[in-house]
Amino acid sequence: MPKTEFTPPLLLTPLRANSLGYAKYNNGAHLCVDIPPLEHFTISVKTPEGKLVTFAFIPSADRAPAGTLCVDIKQHKKLKDDLSSQRVACWTPGHPVFRSLDIKEPVTLTVLNFAD
Repeated sequence: MPKTEFTPPLLLTPLRANSLGYAKYNNGAHLCVDIPPLEHFTISVKTPEGKLVTFAFIPSADRAPAGTLCVDIKQHKKLKDDLSSQRVACWTPGHPVFRSLDIKEPVTLTVLNFAD
């Protein structure tokens, strides 16, 4: 069992989520989670059709008092660790600036680095 104090996630409307300080992305329900500081923390998701994805929040040891360096986003094709490729795209308003389908090497992990 994790030693972290954890506040259970909240399932909220987008407007309610936004009013509590969470980002609003679309009009669907928002599952709002407070990530504990200075620890690795992973959210594991299974879609209704059985697709698996993890969001691993990676701490930065050099940020004081606490900080998250990045989020590793991984699609899983099996229940164990694998290097299955995933399709990703990065967008700027109006068009993609990167699509993994445009390169030869398989993308096995997507990393979102937080910019200060």
